[in-house]
Amino acid sequence: MNDPVINDGGDPVFWIMTPCNWESAALTHLINSFGWSVSKTGRLDDNWPICPPDKTPSMILAVIGEREIKCGTLLELFEKHPDMSIALLLRRQQESSLPVSLPTNVMATIDANHSSLLVHSSLQLALAGHRVLTDNSLSASKLGAKGKPAPSTAVMDLLTGREREVCHEISRGRSNKEIARRLGISPNTVNAHAAAIRQKLGVSNRTQIAFHFSNSEGVPSRSPSPLSPH
Repeated sequence: MNDPVINDGGDPVFWIMTPCNWESAALTHLINSFGWSVSKTGRLDDNWPICPPDKTPSMILAVIGEREIKCGTLLELFEKHPDMSIALLLRRQQESSLPVSLPTNVMATIDANHSSLLVHSSLQLALAGHRVLTDNSLSASKLGAKGKPAPSTAVMDLLTGREREVCHEISRGRSNKEIARRLGISPNTVNAHAAAIRQKLGVSNRTQIAFHFSNSEGVPSRSPSPLSPH
């Protein structure tokens, strides 16, 4: 796990990079709805912002499509900001077009068709220091272990009440120590619950647990994606 992303101002602060004004407005509204803030918006391919040392954002959220990948704009983003945490919001399932090896400061790749809830969970995990990278072999409807469909609600029902509580906390991007404190149990117990959850769901990491838990709540199919027209 990477070190948690920390911003001196307390709450997470984002830069949003997108070529479209309406996307910029929609994503600013979305980030604000999470209780976070946006300090700068702009295009990916011009007026690259210079970051003063005392005003480093928690993360850059960049909207990436076919044009940004083919024209080299994405690689330029990596070159211009090698030390800043980056989350990529991908239009039209562009995962297969991404470079095979992403820089270590790319903390998340998120399908723009996902619901706002899943975007929130992914960004929370990324801000907590977890890399949330989409498996190129999976479609938007297959967010489980490689080659396996997401578990149904019936499979999630195999979890105990405590395991579901741990799932909920994991989906919020909390560490084992934070979960232990909130639930009044030891970190070792949290780790044991997490291992049991992974085994029951047939997944391998916390990101997949978070996606499955969110899906089991029935929100993604009804909640609009962050780039849905309003």
